[in-house]
Amino acid sequence: MVRVRLLGPVDVTVGDEVRALPGRRRKAMLAVLGLHRGAVVGVDRLVGLVWDDEDSVVLANTVQQHVSGLRTVLGDRLAIEARPPGYLLHTETDLALVDEHVRAGRAADRPEVAAGHFRAALELWRGPALADLTALSWLRGQGERLDQLRRDIRLDLVDARLRLGEHDRLVPDLEALAAEHPFDERIHGQLMAALEAAGRPSDALAVYDRLQGALDRELGLRPRVELRSRRAALLAEQQAPARPPAGQTARTPVPAAKRAPAQLPVTVRGFAGRAAELESLDQLVNADVAPGGGGVTRGGVTREGPATAGGEARAGRVAVISGTAGVGKTALTLHWAHRAAPEFPDGQLYVNLRGFDPGGAAVGAGPALAVLLEALGVPAGAVPANEAERVELYRSITAGRRLLVVLDNARDAGQVRPLLPGPGPALALVTSRERLVLTSEQHSIGLDLMTADEAHDLLRRRLGESRLAAEPGAAEDLVARCAHLPLAMGVVAAQAMARPLVSLAELAGELRDAARRWEVLDGGDAVSDVRAVLSWSYRALPPPAARMFRLLGAHPGPALDTAAAASLAGVAPGPAAELLADLCRASLLTEPEPGRFTHHDLLRGYCRELAAHEGADGAERRILDHYLHTALAAAIAITPSWQPVTPPPPAPAVTPADVAKPADAQAWLIAELPALLAAIDTAAAAGLDGHAWMLAWALTDLVERQGRWDEWQAAHTAGLRAAERLRDGPAIAHLHRGLGRLRMWQEQYADSLWYFEQARERFVALGDRHGESRTEHNLCQLADRRGRTAEAAGHAERSLALCRSIGDVPGVAKELNALAWCLVELRDFERARDACEEAAAIYREFDDPAQEGPVLHTLGEVHRELGDLPAAVPHYERAIGMAGRAGDRYAEAVGLDSLGAARLALGDPQAARAAWERSLTLFEELGHQRAATVRAHLTGIADADGDLGRAG
Repeated sequence: MVRVRLLGPVDVTVGDEVRALPGRRRKAMLAVLGLHRGAVVGVDRLVGLVWDDEDSVVLANTVQQHVSGLRTVLGDRLAIEARPPGYLLHTETDLALVDEHVRAGRAADRPEVAAGHFRAALELWRGPALADLTALSWLRGQGERLDQLRRDIRLDLVDARLRLGEHDRLVPDLEALAAEHPFDERIHGQLMAALEAAGRPSDALAVYDRLQGALDRELGLRPRVELRSRRAALLAEQQAPARPPAGQTARTPVPAAKRAPAQLPVTVRGFAGRAAELESLDQLVNADVAPGGGGVTRGGVTREGPATAGGEARAGRVAVISGTAGVGKTALTLHWAHRAAPEFPDGQLYVNLRGFDPGGAAVGAGPALAVLLEALGVPAGAVPANEAERVELYRSITAGRRLLVVLDNARDAGQVRPLLPGPGPALALVTSRERLVLTSEQHSIGLDLMTADEAHDLLRRRLGESRLAAEPGAAEDLVARCAHLPLAMGVVAAQAMARPLVSLAELAGELRDAARRWEVLDGGDAVSDVRAVLSWSYRALPPPAARMFRLLGAHPGPALDTAAAASLAGVAPGPAAELLADLCRASLLTEPEPGRFTHHDLLRGYCRELAAHEGADGAERRILDHYLHTALAAAIAITPSWQPVTPPPPAPAVTPADVAKPADAQAWLIAELPALLAAIDTAAAAGLDGHAWMLAWALTDLVERQGRWDEWQAAHTAGLRAAERLRDGPAIAHLHRGLGRLRMWQEQYADSLWYFEQARERFVALGDRHGESRTEHNLCQLADRRGRTAEAAGHAERSLALCRSIGDVPGVAKELNALAWCLVELRDFERARDACEEAAAIYREFDDPAQEGPVLHTLGEVHRELGDLPAAVPHYERAIGMAGRAGDRYAEAVGLDSLGAARLALGDPQAARAAWERSLTLFEELGHQRAATVRAHLTGIADADGDLGRAG
């Protein structure tokens, strides 16, 4: 057995043999890989952590050599796998064993088993973790983290030993620890528990007083809720029995003395995440822990908040947790409720209101009140028959008492309001799929899907670290296929545990298969069948909202706006907005940003199933018409000189979005790009090939300006296939030209030339001189990029002549600028300037700043070549501003590069650096090779600054 040891000096063991590692860097590299065991560590990150951010350009070349040496020590070439963008360690580590023992110990029901696991974990430490790597800052921090873990495990062991009754033996050690850590509340709590169990309550109270004094004196804080509750219980045991609660009246029947109700169901095992929501609930309790004081929890201690007047009667507190089906509302509620139970010594009540129950009928307020009253000690025969009298009695009994009332799975506000407790410190905790408003002062928590880290932690707690580490990619895929929905992940984890011979990758494959997805997500009963749980929310909707939800299954993308929803449903935007609001209130949609709506993948899949089975009422054609007509209008808005195409008329009740303004058009295209790309495939699958190719063509200018090469490739490839199925010559020519432009940007010049020549040949055969002129312009660009300036000028002149012949005035301006650029390269500056000025005048007349920007940049180049740098700079700056507003990132980057050169030549290196840094960022985002040139400019400035510094 080979093992990497991190909990002490870093080394490797093979059986009983200890193998030392030569060199601090090699040892540090193994430590970094070991701390990330099962995950890929990129080469850049390795270099940064191991060499503490020294010169990574030089050091990156040595990583492979160190990895080879480590493989030799580990005795297995496959122990460290090269996986882009770095390396992955497969070998077992002592830290992974610690994690397994800790998880097993914390999950154990029997304290002797838990203690055994904690001891086994602690025995793996051989001294301070990463002891020989403290000179490296990141590893020093990791060592401190692991040492804290060691202390936490020691305290876990103390908890287990307390459960075993070893309190007398623990008191001396805990007293020493408390003295060593005067602000550690966990240690002090354990010491109080040991002293109490040893029959020394006064000493336990003295421990609390010392802690409270230290926290108040040094930090201005007070102990956390659990310790205050323990102190209150100790004091209560030393005092006489309490009088009846303040506020009881003579006519209020006081329940017979009995044990405080404790009705909370068992909490979910393996609960994970939700730290912010748990803290939010803690704050709600801490805000009213005692007369005269309130607080907000921060990091386990309480900061004093505004005081509450002692004895003041006020309405009971209410917290509402809302969220979509399966998002974990009940799990969060019960986890917190069990944790906070000591804060509610008068009892914890629970009622499942069955608001979205598969059985149909929700629990009414009357029956729920009867259950609550009986739990509070009212005999069944004394429960009033009238609901109003039940409410009065319930609120009288609960007034002034520290009760927790959990009202789970509520349908609406009318069902819940009668169940809210009376004035005082009681807390009603309500869960619902609806966003309920019960009081003006309620505490609301909207529960969203889990984050990636929370979801991974949930699977880790259910399946164990080792199983996830064995298939890290499959684990990520499972989380994605479950849409980060806790219910789905819990069901899948149960499936994985029940089928240990089935790999996680196989389970993920079953989830990818739409025909098998719901089978995998069926936990065997109504509450763990994900599709059934989603269906309860659907069946509870009023018919118009249910129809909108079902028709969302015909929408091709991940999100939509109100106009798209209106077209989808065939209604006006106003009613559509109301239906979307209904679905948001039912937690079947979310509005992550104003006016845009989405839902998770499992809900989306359920919608599609509903649309397929119950009918989509023509929604697919309407939404495709909506996207096609809006996209074509947006393309013309951002590029008035764009070559338009004629779409078929839209279906009745289609509402295209308003994209008349260029800024609105660009924002719409960017926001809807995922839906538009999906719409191309949807249209093709529906036999609407005309929609498919026109949508692809409409996106050309946007994806070019934004540098979205992958989206461009996907759209035009699908669009070309659609055009070829139609045997539509003009469409094929347009898409060949678009693919030629893409290949040119990708510097695949031979492919680019082939596409352009194919497009030109078709346009000539069709007699389409407009298309021919555009293709000549593209051939000019291609020749210029290949350094063939004279050839580029020839293409520009042919395109210019074609544009003049057909009266295409914007086209004339475009070709004048292209020709001017070639003339600059050919050193004919006077003709270049004349061409630019004529082009700029045309664009100003047509109010097309997106096209005027390149002309201004060319004019800047002319002035720079003529030696008039002060005149060049404002042309560059105006061109950069226009490119930025048009979303043309390449033109903006080129303009900034030119501006940097001009600023440096004018003796302003700081302004030059600022321009080049912005230019470099854009080129790197575009993945353009020109980034290397700009990086060299910046290096030159840095070197010059260094020379000046040394000279000084």
